Amino acid sequence: MALATVAAAAGIIWILAHCWLKNTVASAIASSYLILVLTLFGHVHGALYRVVLDRTINPQQVIDDKLFLQAALSVFFILLPFSIWRFTMSSTKRLGTANMALNIASGTLLLFALFGLLQHQKDNTAFEDNIAYLPHDAASTELDDRPDVYYVILDGYARQDVLRDYFDMDNRAFTGFLQRHGFFVAEKSSANYWWTILSLASSLNFSFLETSAQTPINPSAAAQMIQDSRTSRMLRKLGYRYLHISSTWLATAQNSYADQVLGRNDWLNNEYYRALLQSSWFGIFEWLFIDDLAQTHLRSFQALRETAQQKGPKFVLAHILLPHHPYLFDSAGNIRRHATLLNQFEFEKNLWQDKKSYVEQLMFVNRQIESIVVHILSASAKPPIIILQSDHGPEERAAGSCLARQIRFANLTALHLPGWTEPLPHDISAVNIFRFILNTYFKTELDILPNRHFFSDLDDPFGFQEIQLEQSCLTGLAIDKAASVY
Repeated sequence: MALATVAAAAGIIWILAHCWLKNTVASAIASSYLILVLTLFGHVHGALYRVVLDRTINPQQVIDDKLFLQAALSVFFILLPFSIWRFTMSSTKRLGTANMALNIASGTLLLFALFGLLQHQKDNTAFEDNIAYLPHDAASTELDDRPDVYYVILDGYARQDVLRDYFDMDNRAFTGFLQRHGFFVAEKSSANYWWTILSLASSLNFSFLETSAQTPINPSAAAQMIQDSRTSRMLRKLGYRYLHISSTWLATAQNSYADQVLGRNDWLNNEYYRALLQSSWFGIFEWLFIDDLAQTHLRSFQALRETAQQKGPKFVLAHILLPHHPYLFDSAGNIRRHATLLNQFEFEKNLWQDKKSYVEQLMFVNRQIESIVVHILSASAKPPIIILQSDHGPEERAAGSCLARQIRFANLTALHLPGWTEPLPHDISAVNIFRFILNTYFKTELDILPNRHFFSDLDDPFGFQEIQLEQSCLTGLAIDKAASVY
């Protein structure tokens, strides 16, 4: 669809240019320039924005700066061709030379695109699994005896000790609420990977991600592992319906493997189309095309709440991109700023440091989850399995430091496990959650894996390396803060 749209636009622009210029080659050059401006504008704007303007966490100032830069670039791209045009049109020879240069450039770009496409097809190894973990008699259990399974991922939600020692927030009211409603809240739980796409690919397939020349882990392969995971395959084989709550992030925005996708409302839920729009000049008018991000999050909460009314057994996957920035809600749930799906991560480098806003948005998330938990428990015909977990914690500015690792890997883990009598380790890591659940409720005999943690930086998120967490970092922070009181 994207290719057809651009090709059709180029043809229409060429026809209009030819009607005006009465010159085939000149019309081709003019239409090529306009297409380049329309498609590359967002890239140029983004590069300049990062270099010149990305120095503030004031949302309104950022919006004003972006509008000014967009207007200035638009004027520049409109005026630039006139000087080039006068020089080129002054000679037929120059016109032919420019046409030949553009043809060569276009052919080269096409070859690069084809090479990238072929390489992508080679690397995108489909995730295969024969679900050999299930015992032969697992599927014989009556459907009515199988509890609903809710897997709710709260993006960037910090563990209680991190909230206390790093954010000066006491979250015991929320964890106490969960415990009163039958949840086990792990005090030392951890994520296994630094980034969401790796963390969810690992937890949903209850395994560590092995990468080699034969089975590379890349964005496409990891997204495939999230959407068509071992967990969803096994539960569907056992008669579960897979209900997917649409998120605002690429790998969980949609899912063609789910029986039903809920909470989706706009055509730009497709990450590829969003990226195309953002990289083009039409990204200036994103507010005309895309839902308000705060309303999208509210719709996701509502969709999660409504799944309780559907008959089971069902597996519900909901990835909520909160309390991760941008900070849209105050603690009472009032919308404090507006953003869209296109600019939801535009403050990636700065907003984790806005601790006050993070805490307020987390408190709003707490209220939403409390309401949803009460509704699910009361509406369920039998006690459900509910997994509340964060993919990772917040990010401290010095990403490679001991403190940063401790904060990032310290995630929320709260489990509602009806009838569970075995003690659970408080240091459980995300990779083992479904191993515990499948062993207890579905007669599997999966080994419990050791807690391992893998760091990777933003420049190479799939080049992860195993590290050892040092518990003393956060403890040292707490001691320093306590000493400063005296």
